[in-house]
Amino acid sequence: ENRIPVVLLVFDEKQGKILSQIREIFVDINKNAVPVRGARKILLDDRDIFANFARDLIRDEENPTGLRYEVVDWKYESAKPDSPHQLTTIIILYEIVKWMFGNNLRMLAAELNLKIKLTEESLMTIETSASLDDLNDLQLASALDQFRLHHKNFILEIFTNLPPFYQLLEELGANIDKEKTGRILKDYLFTTAKKRDKYKAETIEDGIDWQQAIEEPLESLENIKKNKNYELLFLSIGQRALFTWFQYLRRIYFQKGCNSLEQVAREYIADLTILINNGFFAKNMEVNGSKIWQGICLRGDKVNPTKASSDRLGAVILLAIASMRLEQDI
Repeated sequence: ENRIPVVLLVFDEKQGKILSQIREIFVDINKNAVPVRGARKILLDDRDIFANFARDLIRDEENPTGLRYEVVDWKYESAKPDSPHQLTTIIILYEIVKWMFGNNLRMLAAELNLKIKLTEESLMTIETSASLDDLNDLQLASALDQFRLHHKNFILEIFTNLPPFYQLLEELGANIDKEKTGRILKDYLFTTAKKRDKYKAETIEDGIDWQQAIEEPLESLENIKKNKNYELLFLSIGQRALFTWFQYLRRIYFQKGCNSLEQVAREYIADLTILINNGFFAKNMEVNGSKIWQGICLRGDKVNPTKASSDRLGAVILLAIASMRLEQDI
């Protein structure tokens, strides 16, 4: 069943000329309109190719391959996944795909073999002077099909199989899928803060063990995210950094014999796991008494959540993996 919201305006000639009323409403709407920004824009903009990619990374009824929607913050305008059960945000996913494809049409077309795809489908090819905003609906659909072949799987592999992320997803799934208390937890996660006290009282009246159904699962999830060995990975800069230098990372693994992005993802996860086990993603990692991340992504004791910080952190990840691979050849 499809529903389309409709607004009906009824004009009264007693209030003045109808044309004047129409003009006033037109001016008021355009003068006071608030631009759609951030997460809401990503969720609604079908003309933005990267918004299409980001949304496709989240599972729904029509898209069985993706992150379960409970772990993606798609309501708020923050890039930081604050809630214990949230792995990432729609804003982070959007930024990741933009960086992977260089935020320009030429790299996007080359990465996705889009010109060949469009030719095979007898669709209008992309002009060299075109921009990302010039893609028509059929070209957007073809780009999404190509994205799903490899790049989507690469991103999902990292977000579902990197050990800390896998642990969080498994813990959340185990609690949400419980026969008696799973629905209670799921409903609580999507209840607004103002209504949670009322919801708590109602469920306790129904005989639900609140601590077992809500408090213990959330505490367990929070402990996973706060683990000092990999705390940077649950921050926006850490997740961005994993993909910032995608082009260079892929080149390293291709030179080492990987023939597909699926193989690259597996090798990348293996190398990242080694770094995790060595405390590489600990915020206060030290070498010879010096805090490594100071000035790279830390300012004092606080993480500096900027694109520049993500770039620098990603560059260090790239160097660490390159040196690991070089040692294997010696």
